[in-house]
Amino acid sequence: NINPAPDEVILLINNPGPPTVTFNVTAAQMGNGVAVAGTPNPLEFEMSVQRKGNAPLTATMTATAPAALFSGANQIPITDFSWTSVAIAGAPVGTTVIPNGSFLAGPQAIVSITATAGGNFNAVGALTFYFANTKVYPQGSYGPVTINYNASLSP
Repeated sequence: NINPAPDEVILLINNPGPPTVTFNVTAAQMGNGVAVAGTPNPLEFEMSVQRKGNAPLTATMTATAPAALFSGANQIPITDFSWTSVAIAGAPVGTTVIPNGSFLAGPQAIVSITATAGGNFNAVGALTFYFANTKVYPQGSYGPVTINYNASLSP
């Protein structure tokens, strides 16, 4: 439901206030191999680009993450965190659904869409974030970390 100006891209994360996801893992759960969903979930991501001309224009959403979450000297690698994505109800026909993925340290492309002659092009997803929980880590309060999401355009 976002409408960018011609040849511009908008990225929206639907959440009241800064989106913060928290993972609560009990001592009994730690390392049992059952992924732990964060709360709140899901968070809705929408990226939209409107193409005015006829030459293709590509919009890319990226995420930049730190290498790890820390609790003192202890750390959990960011690669232990992932997301699943499903379509958002009411998204326009032809909308690209953001794919499932896992975080990497540093910048990574999450989704790209190519806008062709005229019209709006969209990528959306209701993302649920998970902690893999495949290893026992020392008890502690890890984080917080900031993951920056950006949308960019290229010809």
